[in-house]
Amino acid sequence: MKQFIGIVWNFGVIAGVSLLFTACKQDARKMPESLLTSPPLELKWESKNWVSSTCANDSLQCLKLQVEFPIITEDNQISRQINDTLLANLHQLLIPTLPQVNTSFPIELGKWAQQLLHEYEELVAEDPEYRIPWEIKLITDSLYQNPFLLSIRMKFYAFTGGAHPNVQQRLMNFDLLNGHKVELRSIFKDERALIKMVEMKFLEEQRQSSSDQSIDGAITETIALPDNFAIMEEGLYFLYNPLEEVVYGLTLTEFFLPYKEIEDLLNQKGKTLFNKN
Repeated sequence: MKQFIGIVWNFGVIAGVSLLFTACKQDARKMPESLLTSPPLELKWESKNWVSSTCANDSLQCLKLQVEFPIITEDNQISRQINDTLLANLHQLLIPTLPQVNTSFPIELGKWAQQLLHEYEELVAEDPEYRIPWEIKLITDSLYQNPFLLSIRMKFYAFTGGAHPNVQQRLMNFDLLNGHKVELRSIFKDERALIKMVEMKFLEEQRQSSSDQSIDGAITETIALPDNFAIMEEGLYFLYNPLEEVVYGLTLTEFFLPYKEIEDLLNQKGKTLFNKN
């Protein structure tokens, strides 16, 4: 991966100040032309599926496991940084499905699957009348990519016989100049204005999706900026998982802020990641 184009000057104080002033008005994160015209990152999708032996006899005595995730095939530091982050998030979502609290990190997917399959098959053997199917799946997809950015979504679903399934999504945005995850605050110059805009959209979405007229009372006093957001071509996609911000909320809360509405709030890094320079 190419590095930033540096500014080199040795023309004295006046010339140096002039160059620095010009550089500040331009994109400080400018990418080499060769990289701007290069093809998107190649993602190799790994898909793994397991089913318990009990599925053959009764579909209601069945455990199904599915894990799908991408690996960047390029062998460089930035690709390794992104791959490591993706796998760490995958493991963080899967580890709580195992009964052992002291499960080592990271997990090995084959061992993870065999442990769950064994647990379910033993349960059915001990109680032949048990007819509650279990399912755990983690599906990853690529939401958006441009020369500066890769946005990824992980969708996690786990039902192991409880009152409600565990449903989560994780959104991740990777800066392709260094492979690091992008923090929401790092791309805005006016955080207060952003928070106000997010609060308004959040409450609007809650009122539209809820028949409870007292929905405002179930929301914390100040809406926190979400950990889950995705930079898209048209704007910002926000997502709150169940129980985030809304007490007893069992569904996802999601909304979209068009680029035109947030453009004036973005700093130079934000505009660059949107590829709007």
